[in-house]
Amino acid sequence: MEKFQIMYIFMPKIKSSKFLFFIAILFFQLNLYSNENRLDREPKDYKFTFINFSFLNSSDDSGLALKGSLNLPGSFYISAERMIDGVDYKSESYDKVTDSLRLGVEVSISDLVGSVAAESLTFVIRDWFNVFVEAGIKSSELDAKGFDFSGDDKIANLIGGIRIGNSNSFEARIYFDVSKETTIIDDGDPVCQGLDICPPYRAELADESDTKIGLGILYNLSKRNALTFNITQSSEVDSIVRLGFQYNF
Repeated sequence: MEKFQIMYIFMPKIKSSKFLFFIAILFFQLNLYSNENRLDREPKDYKFTFINFSFLNSSDDSGLALKGSLNLPGSFYISAERMIDGVDYKSESYDKVTDSLRLGVEVSISDLVGSVAAESLTFVIRDWFNVFVEAGIKSSELDAKGFDFSGDDKIANLIGGIRIGNSNSFEARIYFDVSKETTIIDDGDPVCQGLDICPPYRAELADESDTKIGLGILYNLSKRNALTFNITQSSEVDSIVRLGFQYNF
């Protein structure tokens, strides 16, 4: 499969996770001036059944992602995603295909904690934000000939964080994403190198889990349509920017 070419999206140089919190604060300030009743929704009427199509870009490569989510009874939902991202290694470019399936739950902080009593005082927890957790599996493969994958590529994946904002305008999610990543290792196989018949590489899961920090912003254009913007920062793999369109059911 040839390297997947798409529209280039500018990738900012993210120096620190403080950058994500700066954007979150900026978003919050913008949301203060938004029309809370523009779409005639309740402020926390967040959507959990949708299809999202997005372009993504890392420091050197680009790709595509397709994500679907389905609302379940109670506060539960299930999501599935396929992401095709480029990987550069020694002047060669490869497509990395990542599939994930997770079961999630999201509740407001007021429902989660309620009120906390301390002696004669009672502290009421306001409904400032929602808390969510998603758990499931993820698999990765490199779509290129000559790679020998070592180990089981199906791994646990955990995502958790908070959601703030107004469902009539801007929403934001600040989260962490924990899983192991697939890495490329140079075997230095002299047969492959001498005959030039295959790349002397193999792919395997990293020994330690990688914790990514992410910020996602959604703007509701209408009751059905929304624009999405997402940044994830990692110490093990390239940071990724995603720009997408979401259709809510």
